[in-house]
Amino acid sequence: MFLNDLSPTGVGCFVNVPIEKGEVVSIVIEQPKHLFVKGQVMWCAPYTMSTKVLSSEQYKFRVGIKFSFDSEDEKSALKKYCEELYSDAVG
Repeated sequence: MFLNDLSPTGVGCFVNVPIEKGEVVSIVIEQPKHLFVKGQVMWCAPYTMSTKVLSSEQYKFRVGIKFSFDSEDEKSALKKYCEELYSDAVG
């Protein structure tokens, strides 16, 4: 799995096998710091672009995942995580 388009509400991913719409998934991000989040697959489509993602691996599908939270604290923590990533990237 290769993450793309991370936001406080969801993420786009590149994967090698299709994931059914509606499936509940768990995502663990290890870098730059540990994060665990749950979500639901909103869509999955074949990825046929000839350009490579920033990886040596060829991905066959792109997936959209909407995050789900058990509490407002979880939601706030992810928002803060995204804000920190963004400020590190631009600053």
